[in-house]
Amino acid sequence: MQPSPWVRKVARMRLIGEYAPALAAYLMIAVAGSALLGAAIFATQVFVFGQDPPFLNIGVATWISASLPIVYGVVLRLAFRQEKWRKVLMSPFDVGTFFPRSFHPFAPPSYTERAVPELTRRIWRLHDNQGRVVLTAHSQGSMVAAAVLARQSARHEEKTVGLVTLGSPLAKLYRWAFPALVSDRLLQNFAAGSAGIGPIRWRNVYYETDYIGGPVATVEWPASTATDLRLVDPPTDKFVFAQPLPQVLSHTGYWVDARFWQEVDRVCDEIAAGTATSPAPGSPGTGRAEPPRGLPRGTPAGGGTAPGSPADDGRTGSADTIAPDPAAPLQYR
Repeated sequence: MQPSPWVRKVARMRLIGEYAPALAAYLMIAVAGSALLGAAIFATQVFVFGQDPPFLNIGVATWISASLPIVYGVVLRLAFRQEKWRKVLMSPFDVGTFFPRSFHPFAPPSYTERAVPELTRRIWRLHDNQGRVVLTAHSQGSMVAAAVLARQSARHEEKTVGLVTLGSPLAKLYRWAFPALVSDRLLQNFAAGSAGIGPIRWRNVYYETDYIGGPVATVEWPASTATDLRLVDPPTDKFVFAQPLPQVLSHTGYWVDARFWQEVDRVCDEIAAGTATSPAPGSPGTGRAEPPRGLPRGTPAGGGTAPGSPADDGRTGSADTIAPDPAAPLQYR
């Protein structure tokens, strides 16, 4: 008996989710290899044989140049009229502009320079007003949340912050693509509840069909079962005849999955139950997480120092300072 198209689709999505890092690595190797081969051919033809540089046929180059505005217009039309295409086109932009301009000097300004300090101040303000915080971060948002939680805080006491990541590329893609930024030590400290901002409680939710997100655990380091949570996708294989089959949720379906929201509620209950304030990393007797080396711990994200920070009152230290937001009614440090 042959499997149904629905079964084959589920199996195909699981296969893609399992081998997505390998496919990405092969793609990068192919692009880099092609670039090196082209450079070698160019250098050999020009410098060794003394021939003219190899260019494309003038007619082909003219046609390509003339078609670029048309292709650009078609792409913009698809992006404005169809949400699916808009998301596809915005994903590389979202990932690329996360990193500081030193990584890509000709790109737009990095949104991290504003998003990270503003989210940090938001957490501090909620804590200062007897609130509790649980961050729910999807896909690239988990990288922003990790950057916020890993930064060393100038405050000496902080309440526990909850973190629920869904479809997170932190371990599956970024751990091997950017090992200096997302290291094993950083993820292990997060799983152990230690971060730069203070104590945290992390839950990582993923599907096997997700081509971006995946587990934190590895063969060498089996993460705690309290960190990784695998949800079955599709949620069920049962359906009513002549009705739509269960949908494969993959990377974008977490928000409509009730099991995910139950997990968020569970983390909220755990954070609400822990009313005691814990000492932040850097206090006597506590450890501290390794911050991403791409985000300097002694340099504010937006430049300058916050009023009341160690740089203002003459004391020195390794605590990170947050640039003040002139629009904020209160200054937090």
